[in-house]
Amino acid sequence: SPVGTILWLLVIWSTPVLGPLLYLLFGQHGRRGRVMFGQPSQAF
Repeated sequence: SPVGTILWLLVIWSTPVLGPLLYLLFGQHGRRGRVMFGQPSQAF
């Protein structure tokens, strides 16, 4: 169905965005802001 295709594309597109976001959100608790903005995630 077209809706399933759109949802699948949204999942694939949001994975590289949600990955670093989740890493930044949950990674800060373990290490206190060591690698907060060190990644080249602002290249997009």
